[in-house]
Amino acid sequence: MQYCFIFGCQRSGTTALVRLIRSHPEIVMGTERYKYLRAADWEAAGPALFEPERFADLRPTDTNLRSEERLTYCREAAGRIADGSVRYAGDKLKAQPVLLRTVERTMPAPKYFFIYRDLLHVANSFEIRARRPDDRWQKHYSEAPVFWQRAVRAADVLDELAGPERVFVVRYERLFNGDESVCDAVFRFLGLPTTPEVRSAFAYLTANWEARSTKPLVLAPGEIEEIERQRDVEALERLDERFEAQLS
Repeated sequence: MQYCFIFGCQRSGTTALVRLIRSHPEIVMGTERYKYLRAADWEAAGPALFEPERFADLRPTDTNLRSEERLTYCREAAGRIADGSVRYAGDKLKAQPVLLRTVERTMPAPKYFFIYRDLLHVANSFEIRARRPDDRWQKHYSEAPVFWQRAVRAADVLDELAGPERVFVVRYERLFNGDESVCDAVFRFLGLPTTPEVRSAFAYLTANWEARSTKPLVLAPGEIEEIERQRDVEALERLDERFEAQLS
């Protein structure tokens, strides 16, 4: 069994990418399955975290995301790991250099997906959640540039450690606008075919793209200008060039 992990700035499509990748019948993927684990925990456990009994055992010290649906998925996935039908296992990770360095050191040659999204829409998504009275999210639009830059720095660190042959950069807008060639490239990176299950999941995840992409921003004009001034054009162009090169 091999390993793959997903990371990126918050509100950049990491969870949607998890759903797409784990739709493949040969992949098991947690959604912050080990959210609370620190670098030292990964150092101590490593691949043992993906042994069947451990993966099925969602502990309060692992994550706060312990719904019945997640419990069911982890137990079913553990059964697939046990019977040898899983080619890749992995999880969604925080974009933190220390954590990524440790995962790279303790797991045997894993593959990684770094997903990035336009800063303005990341900031807008931050603000949408911050304004919901019943949501514990506390990050407002003005904090988005900091988190976006941190994620890019984490990707750069991992790129130096693992190299481009094990780090795949994904542009959120190009994947979830329904471009099947990008979906194919994601699974080609893993050496896997795009199965009917993947096609079905991709169709579901991209079905409302037009409505989402044309929805008005909640940010005021002055707030939009504030975010635009902090856009790292050089980093975005570099990521875009990398993304296009991977497709070709």
